Formats: sequence, structure tokens, C-alpha cells
Amino acid sequence: MLVDAGHEMVMLSVGFDSSVGGPGTKRSRVIEIPQLAKFRDVQKFLNGEGSVNFWEDTAVHQSLQGWCDMQVLYSEQCRDEVLQPELLERLKSEKFDAAYVESYSHMSYVLFHLLDINKFAITDSVAINDGWFYYTQSPSNPAYVPTEMGAIAMEKMNFVERLYNTYVYSLVAYFYVRNSVTFQSTIQEKFPDLPPFRDLLGDNSLVFVNSEPLVDFPRPSSSRIIDIGGIVVSSIHEPLNNTWSNIMDLRPNTVFLSFGTFAKAYLIPEQYKRTIVENVKKFPNVTFIWKYERPEHNIFLREWII
Repeated sequence: MLVDAGHEMVMLSVGFDSSVGGPGTKRSRVIEIPQLAKFRDVQKFLNGEGSVNFWEDTAVHQSLQGWCDMQVLYSEQCRDEVLQPELLERLKSEKFDAAYVESYSHMSYVLFHLLDINKFAITDSVAINDGWFYYTQSPSNPAYVPTEMGAIAMEKMNFVERLYNTYVYSLVAYFYVRNSVTFQSTIQEKFPDLPPFRDLLGDNSLVFVNSEPLVDFPRPSSSRIIDIGGIVVSSIHEPLNNTWSNIMDLRPNTVFLSFGTFAKAYLIPEQYKRTIVENVKKFPNVTFIWKYERPEHNIFLREWII
């Protein structure tokens, strides 16, 4: 959309996970940083212990602790391998007017400060992070707003449900602050004059969240929060190659099964896999295409699909 409006767009693509299929854009100019040696530790965590937790019924604090462990690796790698003088000088020469980033990319806020980019927007691919007040400047009330990480009821909660909701809300807020402190202390070893991370993050101009206000839970908001639930990116549809054309023509109907990037299909517990396969067998006239990161009649396994 910005390219169509005549703006020059530059994407900084850092290779954290080599299993992901690249930047995914053909219209922006890409400055790509290949996967560095230490980032393999993050990828190993995401493809192993960190990903298994997506399929297990673990306590909220255990899941959040796993992300804290990854934050230590991430912050050290950003300090030692990404925030280098050569890259900073190259980016400064671009003279950016504005920036756009996902909320979890802590390194980006440091870059914006070092590059004197004062106008930037944040996006979330999920609903608003209710425990992260300082990036939206909008409070959340756990008495009637179900928390993102552990809601067990709708907005009409009894006392025990409100108590649990408040506990999860406070726990998430604590871990967010803990992650921020970890990241900041590590980066300040290289940039001692860096302002508090909370201030860097809170300086955003707009926050885009994947939420539809007509069906989401009512909550306090502010003018900087923009709901973009259901937004899609239109693209030119190209003809399928022979391989995919033949697959699509095998049966009258085709179903595509994917669990995204973080939740690895090959780590699904065996019982879940058997359930999926047994249900697939009930539809002999349907071809199932399964995004499966480690391929092992009518199920086609692919490591990466765009």
C-alpha cells in the first residue's frame, strides 16, 4: 500500500530462523542479514523445547519462563552480532522518515533510537497484549477484560475467575518487565547511554492490533490503537506449477492444514497426529496438504509453504 502511494520501502530482515522462507516481500528493497552463528541457539530452542510447549498443557508461568530463557540468547546476539557499526552506518545513510515493526522485536526500538527515527508504528499479529501497558499507554482491567494468556471465562466472571484472571494478568506484566530489564541491561553494556527500554517502546505513534472491535471483548482504548482484524494483503495470483496443479486435480476438494511458524507440526504429540490421520481417512474424496517441517497417499507434506 505504501509502495503504491509512491513511498520507498526498505525491509531489514534478520535471519533468526533458517526454516522460515525468507523476507516474503517482492516490492520492498531488502537489507538482509543472514543467520548468524549465535542465532542458531534461538532456532534450536524454537524448534525444540520452546515449540513443544505449544502442544503441551503447561502452566502459564512455565510457558513465560521459556520465553525469558530465549530473551537472554536474543539480547546477547543483538548486542554482539547485529548492532554493529557497519550496519548502523549503512542504515543511517538511508535517512528514514518513519518505521514499522512488530512489538516483540526489542532490537528495533534500539535501532530507531540510534538512527534518530522518531516516528514509528507497532503491530501485533494477535490481540492486544494486556499486560504490556507502556507500549499502548492504555490500561486493561482484569475484573472484566479476559487476559490474552489465560482466560478461562468470558467478560462476566465470578470472584474466583476474576482472581485467576488478575493473577495471570499480573504474571504476564511481570514477565514482560523482566524481559525488558534483561534486554536493556545486556544492550547497555554496549550502549551505556541508552534510555530506558520502556521509554523507547512507549514513544510509538500508532499500535496496530489484530482485533475486530465488534466481536472482541470491550476494553479501555486510546487514539493510538488501531484495530485491523481481518485485514488481508491482495496479491497477483500466479498459475500453479505442474506439481501443485497435479495435486490440486487429484480430488474434487482440497484442504490445506498448517499450524503456522512457531507451532511445529512434527512436534505434535503422537496421539494428536493419529487423531488427525484418522480423521483424514474419513474423507477419501478430499486431498489434504499438510505443512510438515520434517516430511516422513493423500497427505502431501511440505517443509515450507508461502
